[in-house]
Amino acid sequence: MTSIATKNMPGRLADAILYIRQEKFLQEDIFEHITRKDIADYSAMSIESMMKYLLEFKNDKLITLKGKHIIINDLEMLNRLSKIS
Repeated sequence: MTSIATKNMPGRLADAILYIRQEKFLQEDIFEHITRKDIADYSAMSIESMMKYLLEFKNDKLITLKGKHIIINDLEMLNRLSKIS
């Protein structure tokens, strides 16, 4: 496992998205309880940087944003980003 300190920002954000979309959180609407700031904090990023990369992921069609919800469209690519970034 790679330390969050050695990962670049896209990799850290991919880690955060993958974490909050784990099966144990799917039973409950996790997005009713967390904010974009919480995701940025978990990723060790500023909210501005996190939003920049979140929108890049959206534009690259890795995810879809629906209000507070993040829907994963390309799980394989997010996993790759998490591992190589």
